[in-house]
Amino acid sequence: MPELPGPAKAPARIPDDINILLADGVIPHKDGKISAIGLFQVILVSQFPASHRSLALIVEMSCGMGPQKWTLDVVSPEGKKIHSFSGEVLLRKYADKLNIMAQISDLPLESEGEWHVEFGVEGQVLKTRKFFVQRVPPPPAP
Repeated sequence: MPELPGPAKAPARIPDDINILLADGVIPHKDGKISAIGLFQVILVSQFPASHRSLALIVEMSCGMGPQKWTLDVVSPEGKKIHSFSGEVLLRKYADKLNIMAQISDLPLESEGEWHVEFGVEGQVLKTRKFFVQRVPPPPAP
């Protein structure tokens, strides 16, 4: 018996409304809201190598449709990927909004300068958020 055609599937559409937040922590709530704790753009260190105790990455995306393979990378000033996440989500309606949250403990910081968080879908980087790592002199001894 021939298979009857099902409903037409809408073509996948890459999200085009994307925001990236950097914070010390994130708290997801049961109602879908999130609380970001300690938003920042600059990390101050007294020496290298250093590490950042806790980095929460929050990606808000919408205006896409269909299955989406995503990547989230932390990139050093030298262009080296320091940490990577990936996954797949399904946006069922064009108006769907989705939050992707990732937490990194003890992010290694080897150099000063402009760092990047890159969010990509289907192999294409769609949004970049920069943050800075700066060396400051240690406080004077008492």
